[in-house]
Amino acid sequence: MLTISILPSMRKVAFNGTILDIVIPNLRVLKNSAENSVVIVFSKGSENMMLEKISYIRRFQPNEKNLWIASEKSLSLPCINYVLDQKDILSEEKKLYSDLIIDIDKFLHEKGDKSLKIFQ
Repeated sequence: MLTISILPSMRKVAFNGTILDIVIPNLRVLKNSAENSVVIVFSKGSENMMLEKISYIRRFQPNEKNLWIASEKSLSLPCINYVLDQKDILSEEKKLYSDLIIDIDKFLHEKGDKSLKIFQ
């Protein structure tokens, strides 16, 4: 979906010894101004493993509003959590997985990037 929408992003990039699933818009922006970048991580393990990974990622993306996790079920982590199961939506930090692309578009629009062509 990200490729079809021509969304500026980097997938599966190594940064400081950690593989990041998705960086929006790119690694250069994350390095130079983390507040203008989003890191998206797909949950692939226990909540404790994810907490450890998130703790490390927060060293270079300290803004929890710019650190997003996509998971099957709701996780208790200090970041925005996009979940597949609608009954797990409990707060503003827990959102539906289907809102992910829309929120990426909103983020890019707020930052002045108009690269997401599918919604124009």
